[in-house]
This record gives sequence, C-alpha cells and structure tokens, in this order.
Amino acid sequence: TTTFDQFFVNDIKVEGTHKVTNISGNPVPPSIIARKFKVEVINGKLTKPNGDYIKWNSIKTITQVEGLITPDFPRDDVFKIEGSASGKVKRGNLLVRWESTITEPLIRRFTCRWIVRGKIRTVRANLPNNSRWVAVLDFGNGICDNLATITINGVTRQITLP
Repeated sequence: TTTFDQFFVNDIKVEGTHKVTNISGNPVPPSIIARKFKVEVINGKLTKPNGDYIKWNSIKTITQVEGLITPDFPRDDVFKIEGSASGKVKRGNLLVRWESTITEPLIRRFTCRWIVRGKIRTVRANLPNNSRWVAVLDFGNGICDNLATITINGVTRQITLP
C-alpha cells in the first residue's frame, strides 16, 4: 500500500492510495501457482497548479494466463487485466464525471510494450440520457503494435499509442 503525502511530479500534486493485494489462489496443478493481483486506486487525485484536477477510484484484477510453468523465464508471460474506474475531471469551470469499464479483458504480453488485445468503454456520466458521449478504445487482435482504434459516438479513428 502506497499513500502519497505532499508528493509532486513536475508541479502536479499526487494524492490518494495505491494498493496492490496478492489474491493468488491455490496452485493448479499443485506445482504451479497462478499469479493474481487486485490493484486499487483509492481517492486518487492529480492537481495542476491552476487548480484543474482529475480524481478517480479504480479496481483492477491482473491474472497471469500464460507462462506459469516457466517461472524463471518471464518472456513467455501473458497477463489478463479486468476492472473498472470512475471519477471526475475539473478543467476551468467545467466539471465532468466519467465511468470506465474494461469490456473485453486487456491482454498484456511481457515481450510487447503495448496492450495487444481488449477494449475499454468510457462514458461521460453527467449528461442527460438523450445526449450520450461514449468512447471505446480497442487495442486490436493480439498483434504487438502501437496501433489502436478509438470510437467516439460511433465515429472510429485509428490512433498511435505512445
């Protein structure tokens, strides 16, 4: 568990608690331990000097799905990430609430810098039901590359991940 107290990165104040819990179950088969972690951000907040901020809470489960029988060889490790988050962003006089859910598990290979598969759906939560704002970030079909697509209110664009 990490709690930030008067911690800054490039003039941005970092607050909240980051908690990682090992929730690995019983070994299956008995000689193999399936690695599984719960990762929580509790009252996370990043504040700029002008007062603009983002606040959020999130909970994710990270499960190792490949590479379990080779613990000394991490290059074949593959992890599945599931979970959700919610929060709000203040920018000037605008305050926006949002909710985000991993709708298809994110797949992360040890040998790839980027997530190779999965989808995240984000909605703007403080709009009336008849004026939806929905975005879906799609990381692709399993190929290791820095390309993804973002679909906002039905319009899809390819993007390049940093």
